[in-house]
Order: sequence, then structure tokens, then C-alpha cells
Amino acid sequence: MDPYHDNPDEFLDHNGPVVTPRVGNARAEIFVETLKLCSDERITLVMQKISKLQELQQVLVRYNAEPAGPLKEVLKRRLSDMAKPSAEYSAMVRDALRAKGYDEVL
Repeated sequence: MDPYHDNPDEFLDHNGPVVTPRVGNARAEIFVETLKLCSDERITLVMQKISKLQELQQVLVRYNAEPAGPLKEVLKRRLSDMAKPSAEYSAMVRDALRAKGYDEVL
């Protein structure tokens, strides 16, 4: 699986900071096992992803608290930027936003 040519969202599930292969997808299972994405060897990566989820949560709290207006639009754009494919951990961010019902920022 090549993340530059394949859409990781079709192969992988993001359970918080942990990546798991989509059930029934052999390519995804091989990819996750080969890169040891669910291994304790990846604790640093998991910690970085937890930090990203904390950042996302902080922006969501501000976004929810802000009344309609220019600052809310800035926060919405920030959330959208965090979910862009070129952003770090964007697939995890997109999954988190979808799970929380924030499809409007995607």
C-alpha cells in the first residue's frame, strides 16, 4: 500500500492514536504488520498522535464556544486544515471529526 497513491482511509481505521487494518482487508493487515503500526515499538508515535488529538480537542472546544462570526470561521478553517491530506496525522483527525459529527469542517 502506497499512501501517496492509495487512499489510507479505505484501508485503515484510526482508534484514537492507534491504527488498525480495516477488517477483511489483507493489504491493510500486511501494511500495519510490516510497519509495526500497532507495536509497542511505536510508543513515541502514539504519544505524538495523542498530542495531536489533544490539540484537536482544544480547537473543538473553542469552535463550539464561539458564536457565529469571523473567529468561528477562523477556527473552522483551522480544523479543516488539520484534516487536509497533507497535514500530519490527517487521517486520524478526519476519523475523529467524523466520529464527533463535525462533517461540516471536512
